[in-house]
Amino acid sequence: MTKEQTYKKIVGSEELSDRFNSIKDKSTLQSFLLEIGYDADAEDFISYVKSMYEGEVDDQTAQDIAGGKQKYPSL
Repeated sequence: MTKEQTYKKIVGSEELSDRFNSIKDKSTLQSFLLEIGYDADAEDFISYVKSMYEGEVDDQTAQDIAGGKQKYPSL
């Protein structure tokens, strides 16, 4: 199973998502990934997931951008 398929499998299942979110260390993550059919390195999977969220902005910043809010007052 590819890392993309594994990620989709995890987010598509409430049970797997809950288990994934409760993992605290790489060795437990590696065991979990093997159990659900991903046989590559846990570090590779971590890098993949992190790369999906790079550059995201928080909700307040998105609202500020969408609303045209000025960051600095006019002088």
